Amino acid sequence: MDDLIRARHSESYLHRQGQIATLNRRLNQMVSDTAQLVELGSVLARSAKIEAAYGGSFSTSLMQVSSDFEETIGEIQHSLASLTKQQSQESHP
Repeated sequence: MDDLIRARHSESYLHRQGQIATLNRRLNQMVSDTAQLVELGSVLARSAKIEAAYGGSFSTSLMQVSSDFEETIGEIQHSLASLTKQQSQESHP
């Protein structure tokens, strides 16, 4: 009876390990995809600032929007870096 219980626990444990590995792969892919999008956002923010300089009467408004966008992208970069660091620490205890 104990062997049957141990076998079930072992089977359940292996199943959970597989699920965790799958979720970790998916998370890594999402982090990688997000990092690429954040990089694109940074490029767009810089381009928007350049365009704002030539915005004529809309220059001030455009500069404010591009600065807000750049700030938001920076916050996302910081969060992404924290997540990546946490992932690294958890995978290499």
